[in-house]
Amino acid sequence: MSRKPSMPPHSAFAPFTDPQAVRTLLRDHVKEFFGAPLELVGCDVLHAWRKTYENPQSWDKAYLNVCYRLHVRNRAPALMHGTAFYHHRGEPAQRALHHAPLATLQMAGLDLALRRFPDDPSLPQLALLANTARLIEWVPAAVLPELTLMREVKLEVINYRPGERCTLRYDVFLRDSAHPLSLFAKTYRDTTGASVHGHLLEMYSRGAQRPRVRVAEPLGYDAATRTVWQRAAQGERAAALLGGPAQDGAVRAMARSLCALHSAGLSYERIVLRDQLLFEARKRANKLAAAFVNLAPALQDIVEGCAQQRRALPVAEAALLHGDAHVNQFLITDGEAVMFDFDELTCGDAEHDLANFIISLQLDSPPGSERTAVASFLRECAERMAHPVNPALLLWHYRVQLISKAYRAFWRQAPQAQSIVARAVALASEEVPAWL
Repeated sequence: MSRKPSMPPHSAFAPFTDPQAVRTLLRDHVKEFFGAPLELVGCDVLHAWRKTYENPQSWDKAYLNVCYRLHVRNRAPALMHGTAFYHHRGEPAQRALHHAPLATLQMAGLDLALRRFPDDPSLPQLALLANTARLIEWVPAAVLPELTLMREVKLEVINYRPGERCTLRYDVFLRDSAHPLSLFAKTYRDTTGASVHGHLLEMYSRGAQRPRVRVAEPLGYDAATRTVWQRAAQGERAAALLGGPAQDGAVRAMARSLCALHSAGLSYERIVLRDQLLFEARKRANKLAAAFVNLAPALQDIVEGCAQQRRALPVAEAALLHGDAHVNQFLITDGEAVMFDFDELTCGDAEHDLANFIISLQLDSPPGSERTAVASFLRECAERMAHPVNPALLLWHYRVQLISKAYRAFWRQAPQAQSIVARAVALASEEVPAWL
């Protein structure tokens, strides 16, 4: 039986998101993972998501989902993922799971149950999709003729949320071709991919119609593996252009793409309500205040200010939203922005997306370039939006989104989580932001 930790869950989980602490914990268990006494030389924390509770009586229910990339000497990196249980009511971690994990480790009274990719009970199709020798069985019919010349396949895991979804990239090297055929497969726990593919297909089929939302070519949806297939788009990562001579063009292209999406008129499954956003902001601010006591007064002021301003916000026409708009969702090609990741597609105030993107420019741009980037973005939006940007509504969403940004860094335990939280709170506390 594990000894019950005495510290709050967010503190107890912290070592599981520290690369050095994880390496120390896992290095004596490498043989269990790989069947051989290999040397673990490094560890990357790719994903961390936790469920915690403010009430100490509920701490026993807290848990942390993690995904690590292990670097082993003389061997390709491997992904491990699992769940850390704060104190699972005295039960071993295995009994909390429906399928036995590869290994269960203990640290400071916590149980960490780990699996090796592609073993994922919630995404059983990963084992099929990760087998490159059987790729031809799963790809859409549209690319089958090209795969008859296949000689080698390189697989890369682009993004992985254990138990939820995974994005894979296949570089298929063909005979008599110097360049590979590159495909993306995004597979889901549920049938979300069917609607995502439908939206992709509708946007792609509009061709040169203006305003146009550029997306990578959709190739099909496979219901058997719950997977969306796309051909890889060519271009430069938008984030890599920030701070350089191409920044202005890239930022304006992304603004055009977002504005085009807002007026796309697609069907949607969810609606972003202001009251719900405010409710979530208050919950997140309370959790942040418990972890960062010195920031508690500022967080309370921000939330109370948003609550008061909520009553005076104007009525606005609903727009189709990306839901997770930031610079890493775009490639720049031929002066236009190709948009990715439509999992959070929803409906609400266009200012919700704009605020999220402004925050991304502020936090992700090289120092000194963020102010001009935000100014270029807002100028282009002013020209392209179907309805004028409402400053009060934009500022309200900006402050609410900054709390969400701070909370996301906190529960993911990003390496610079404390500095990200502090900066987000400082930005949200500004009476009049510099960009307004």
